[in-house]
Amino acid sequence: MARRAKLDQTSATAISLGLPADVVGKTVTIYGRELTVVGFVTSRYKYPVSVSGPQSGKYKLGVAQVLAALGGASPVATAAQVAPAVRPQVGKRFRTGNRVRFTAKGQTVTGTVKRVNMISVTVVPDVPKYPGQYWRVSPAFLEAV
Repeated sequence: MARRAKLDQTSATAISLGLPADVVGKTVTIYGRELTVVGFVTSRYKYPVSVSGPQSGKYKLGVAQVLAALGGASPVATAAQVAPAVRPQVGKRFRTGNRVRFTAKGQTVTGTVKRVNMISVTVVPDVPKYPGQYWRVSPAFLEAV
């Protein structure tokens, strides 16, 4: 049996999502339809805003869609905006070929950096348990050897 998500109509939830406190009850126009904001379901992280439309239609919207319809700026950063801030920090600490170590499942794993992504580093262990084994690890857990 599926659990039903709880509809929240508080202004605190609106503020925590980056929306105006009085957004519940406001009418927004999206794709030519007049929709009324009825509440929030925070368990839906992508589309937390619940709206109702004409003829009892119910829809889910993202915060950026509602802000754009209200005439505000979107708080959602694009990958291009985030990348310059995140990537240099990872890139300065670890590069392909670096030797690193981290603890996983109570064991210390030592290996070589194979690839550096924006939020993770791929490490090939020195002693793999099976051929082709690799670990994707957050840079926060890695230390240089």
